Amino acid sequence: MAFTPGDGGGSDSEIQVYWRNLSDEIVVSKYVGDWTPPTKVVGGFGSGFQFSLVQWKEQQGQWRRFMLYYQNHENLVLEHCSDDGGKTWYQSRSVRIGGIRIN
Repeated sequence: MAFTPGDGGGSDSEIQVYWRNLSDEIVVSKYVGDWTPPTKVVGGFGSGFQFSLVQWKEQQGQWRRFMLYYQNHENLVLEHCSDDGGKTWYQSRSVRIGGIRIN
């Protein structure tokens, strides 16, 4: 789950919930007054893969940067990134294996 506060009014705050669906995709649904339909963030994995979402403050104290770490079918941990609060995503070039970063 991720939370992105609004610009002070509260009405534009956003809650994002991420999960693995039955098609083995990581999907997100967002709440801003109402829930959006789930949309795919990344997918194409076999069953049983793991993932974790990390969020931190950036850009004038806003919770904007998301890093999604997930396990692929070769058991490598990959990184998927968003610099705009989860609106757009891109695959990072880095791979993490047992704490070692490979570019």
